[in-house]
Amino acid sequence: MQVKLISSVFLIVLFASTAKAQSLTDYKWKKRVLVLVGHKDNAKLIQQQKAFLNFPKELEDRNLVLVHKLNDDAELKKILTLDNNFQGVLLIGKDGGIKFSEPFVVTPKKIFDLIDSMPMRRTEMRNH
Repeated sequence: MQVKLISSVFLIVLFASTAKAQSLTDYKWKKRVLVLVGHKDNAKLIQQQKAFLNFPKELEDRNLVLVHKLNDDAELKKILTLDNNFQGVLLIGKDGGIKFSEPFVVTPKKIFDLIDSMPMRRTEMRNH
């Protein structure tokens, strides 16, 4: 199955090696951030990324951006207490707080259901 890359302001895939990668704090109060932590050649990370890229509308509806960071990323170490071997998914809410953390592979439905249960998201759904 081939996955198309979707060009959208709401769907951003950043690699830690990218020179101008945005800081996670740049998204605070604007977007929810799903951080995929691990090396870009990790088969489970690639599987995880493809799983979420199959749901562009759901990502956009939830103001969710997908970001890739290495587990030894300095920014992650500042905001998290991560085991240096952690490879998985982190969900950071619009408030900047960690809402979810689990090793790969997590179903998109699990993340979408979690977001939809959050008070801020419930307000967003009522207002739209």
